[in-house]
Amino acid sequence: MDLSDTFRDEALKPDRPPKSSRLRIVRPLLWVAAGSVLIILVLAIVAATFLASGSAIREQAAMKSLATGMENYFKEYGHFPISDPGAFTETVSVPAEGEMVVAILGAESPLNPRKIPFYNPPNARTGKAGLDQSNAATIRTVDSNGTTFFLVMDLDGDGTTPNPDPRDGQLKQIRARVLVYSAGPDQDPATWADNLVSW
Repeated sequence: MDLSDTFRDEALKPDRPPKSSRLRIVRPLLWVAAGSVLIILVLAIVAATFLASGSAIREQAAMKSLATGMENYFKEYGHFPISDPGAFTETVSVPAEGEMVVAILGAESPLNPRKIPFYNPPNARTGKAGLDQSNAATIRTVDSNGTTFFLVMDLDGDGTTPNPDPRDGQLKQIRARVLVYSAGPDQDPATWADNLVSW
């Protein structure tokens, strides 16, 4: 092989930057990519938190509206819209559905002979967050997950209602005539960690 051929081959090979200078270029790009991913994750968590808190506020407002409707009915008629009050005890949670809801809406009901509207919820679109009339047999008020709200009422008239939350450290009696709660995202009223309450 001719020495001039060797020099010609070397001249044709492109100059490559040393390995250390390539790493100097790649490392900042990796840090920028990692930082971008981290920022996106933080923004997603913040957005989810704001959406969840906004949903919880709307849910509590809906529960308070239902509780106020029940209380106003009580002030008007001197009893709750239950056809057989003896069938319930104060410690029983009652689903907000059926004749009770019909009565406080002011619709045709023997429990509301004057047809006074005490409660005006929005219609539940897609069966969530409002008045669900998809089943003609059972009209009900539902939370944002499509689960019926639950009520506990002061049936003995002492001005307090038993707290349905059985966890330690919870007040046993709440100073309210009506308590309303939602089963929460897991749609199980027995798991209190995610339940939302009106009190």
